[in-house]
Amino acid sequence: MDVIASEGGLVIRRMRDEPAEYERMAQWQNQPHVREWWDPDEPPLSPDEARQRYRGSTGADSPMTACIVEFNGRAAGYIQFHPWAAYPEDAEAMGVPLVEGAWGLDVFVGEPDLIDRGIGTALVDLLSRYLFEERGASCVMFVAAVDNARALRAYEKAGFAREGRALDTDVKNGRRVDSWVLVRRPPWGP
Repeated sequence: MDVIASEGGLVIRRMRDEPAEYERMAQWQNQPHVREWWDPDEPPLSPDEARQRYRGSTGADSPMTACIVEFNGRAAGYIQFHPWAAYPEDAEAMGVPLVEGAWGLDVFVGEPDLIDRGIGTALVDLLSRYLFEERGASCVMFVAAVDNARALRAYEKAGFAREGRALDTDVKNGRRVDSWVLVRRPPWGP
């Protein structure tokens, strides 16, 4: 199954290059609670467009690792992660500092009945520990919209701190998204 990390009923596994995975991604990204924050100005996503967008991140040779999150055996959401060093232009465009050994992530819980159940917090915590222990990350750093209160609460519960502001390259209502830079460092220090 190509499991990245697991704990209890939570599993992070590589996304597979299969039609069912792209259909699921389109369904999730078209959910109102996801669309509000994930590419909100773009038209609804079709399975074919999901394949075009995510297929390159399903292979082992991509710096971006696309993953499906399972909760108690059920596909629940999506998480992707990458070393920031592989995307310096994106970091610069957003105003995210390039820190040696820093990793980034993007995440959503896709199933509406699974939001507000602590899955997002557990998920970013599990992935962060994996990145520290298995990938040698110096920190995990990403951006979240300043007005996405649900996500900010989840990330802060998972040990992330707000360490500056950035303008995400995502666009909402025609404007780049004002965001917090969120950072978590390994428990053994910088």
